[in-house]
Amino acid sequence: MAVPAGNIQGFMENFWDTHGIPHPSSTPDLDVVRQEGRERSTEVLSHWNRLKNLLERHEEVIRKRWMKKSKVQKSKIILQAWPGLSATHRPEFKALIEEGSQARSEGTRFRDAYIWPYLNVEDLVRGKAFLLLINSRGRHPPHVFAHSDYKATYIGNVSGAVMPAFLDFHTMLLEGETAETYGRLVSWEEDEDVPMNTITGLAHRPRMGLKILEIQQRLLHFLVKCCEALLHDIYADLLISEASIKPEPPPLKDNSEWSTIASVAAEAPYRLPSQLDFNRLKDIVEARRMNAEDYIRDLREDPGYFGDVLGDVSEHRLVRLLDTFEIQSTLFDKPHFWEDIIENVVGDAYKALIVWDDIGQQLTRLASLQTKYASEMTPKKQLPPEYMQALLTLRYSLTQMQRKPLDDLKIAVYASPPFRSQFMREPEVSGSIKLRVQNKVEEDPMMWLLNTLWDDQQLMFLTLPNLVDEIENRIERDPSEKAKFSALVTRIFSDLGLMTRIYHELEIYLPWAAGYKSEFRKYKDEIEKDFPKRLSLLDSMDCNIEATGLVKFKSPDKGHFYYPSNQRRNKQNTESMRKAEHNLDVLWRKIDEVH
Repeated sequence: MAVPAGNIQGFMENFWDTHGIPHPSSTPDLDVVRQEGRERSTEVLSHWNRLKNLLERHEEVIRKRWMKKSKVQKSKIILQAWPGLSATHRPEFKALIEEGSQARSEGTRFRDAYIWPYLNVEDLVRGKAFLLLINSRGRHPPHVFAHSDYKATYIGNVSGAVMPAFLDFHTMLLEGETAETYGRLVSWEEDEDVPMNTITGLAHRPRMGLKILEIQQRLLHFLVKCCEALLHDIYADLLISEASIKPEPPPLKDNSEWSTIASVAAEAPYRLPSQLDFNRLKDIVEARRMNAEDYIRDLREDPGYFGDVLGDVSEHRLVRLLDTFEIQSTLFDKPHFWEDIIENVVGDAYKALIVWDDIGQQLTRLASLQTKYASEMTPKKQLPPEYMQALLTLRYSLTQMQRKPLDDLKIAVYASPPFRSQFMREPEVSGSIKLRVQNKVEEDPMMWLLNTLWDDQQLMFLTLPNLVDEIENRIERDPSEKAKFSALVTRIFSDLGLMTRIYHELEIYLPWAAGYKSEFRKYKDEIEKDFPKRLSLLDSMDCNIEATGLVKFKSPDKGHFYYPSNQRRNKQNTESMRKAEHNLDVLWRKIDEVH
């Protein structure tokens, strides 16, 4: 759509109203923006230089002193440097739940939580988060973090809590290490490359630039104060003048031998955004792929395990719910019910192996391409086409692959024993099963988060990585929340979480991630056609029990796979176990013949 010159403000107001987007807080004067940019950039660079000088001379001492302190002592240092800093992980979610939309738009009480969500006492005193933060921020110039700092304010922006001012036809350049270059306001008429760089994410609109400068100004000042507190026994004026520059300490390593996706996620807000470690992700995915292999092996070889899995899955079927008249489904515990479960268990087991194998192969290729193009990569340039296409292919693949665990999770949660009492189904019509939430049960925060996963509009608003992170944190922090997740729900959510974390790592591969949407248009047709071809095996994994000639299965505790291995051995139990082993062998032989 063409925008008439000189009428962009009216066009944008109509655009915001049409799409339900909160209006920017104001349209500022050009000189005011330029002046604020200069003042803030001067402060940012002053604090950064101070932090840089402190780390060059004292980082090893700072590390040792920080690691010796208890969480209480660490908290005291943090709160002295930033009184009133958010106490808990993801404080913007708490703010979002506690504060209505009108209150947010009129002037939120939780501005700090929305602008600095990763700065909170709970996360900073845990693990090596604080040490990673001071190292990344002090050893690298502020412009390296410009995109990631603004991206962290996403929920504050889309909720209307911290909408910045709007200024048309200008770009703010955040480059270099001087106040003349960092925060410089440029008209689109001055440089013909600036508009395209702004669109592709290599440069910033003024409203974004000012917000980034504000974020960095307070963050860097906070880190300086924390470091000075840790070096309190050295006279402030002598911290730099009387100390020599020392070699940078070795990188902070995990204590454990194996990386976990939880450790990757915990470190993400505090490390260098351009440091995407594909080999680390590949190792995590390879562990998940091997787990999928072991799961299939156990299903094929252990009748007791096979029966337990069938029983567990059966507990998470919608037919377990009573209808509005408190009547049990006519489909429950019938042969077709168990056949359907066997089909799902077998098919899902192999589909998981195929999916994780594909993700692992893509990560292996990306690690190779990252090495291949390492010398050509710079934040001021787009990535090489081959590398960008591989990133976009994985990104698209993950969005498609996430759909199955999302759908499976919805069914499993609603029917699982911990949540089942909150829901009921409508009476059956032609064998269909439909859900309806019981109005008499008040939705708790965890159920609100889960339901948001299945609300497309809310999901677009809050994003899947943000929701998964908040759910995971609640489970980790609160045993009562963890108890709501059955083993099956936990397994499904774990798969969704791993896919989502990998996707999030791609999204914070900045500054290049800022241009994904515009770059995807170049490769869209090829990527979308390649996905079903590459994963064509998935369709062949839909197991059809009827095709095996084995029908009329019963529940595991009394049917084909009843395996009383934990009971005293007698003739009857021994015969039951022998039959279960025989039936499992026959089932898999038939499945292998058909597939």
